[in-house]
Amino acid sequence: MTVYPLMPPGWKPDIERDYMAEQAREIEGFFSTPEPLTPTKMIWVTKDGRRLFVGEMTNDHLYNTINFLYRWGTVALPATILSVSQLLMCLQGEQATIGTDREVDRLSELTVTEFIEEEIPTWPRLLNEAEKRGMKIPGLVPRWS
Repeated sequence: MTVYPLMPPGWKPDIERDYMAEQAREIEGFFSTPEPLTPTKMIWVTKDGRRLFVGEMTNDHLYNTINFLYRWGTVALPATILSVSQLLMCLQGEQATIGTDREVDRLSELTVTEFIEEEIPTWPRLLNEAEKRGMKIPGLVPRWS
């Protein structure tokens, strides 16, 4: 409910105008575009929505993020190949099946790190930051001492 300050005698509130203004504020807030919650090349978005520059991450956080993404890639790559190859059963027409076959072949030739690099824009920056700090890359070399 809108509270009006003391006004001169005879003044009446314009209820319709106030209602429309309130609705406009609600709609404006509803349709405003929020900050993107997806990682970019320089910013990592945590699971609780915090945005961190890769350079500001602690060593443990950086290590855990790289390790998480590598584990994710080892599961996501075969799952992606499987889902694309299952799409072949639904398609009709030579052109569609040829394109899907090529995509399955392309995905099959990717390594896990190449797949992650395609899917996660932050991946190269994370690896560069780890190398700059002298950290060992998980999955390839055991964790630093």
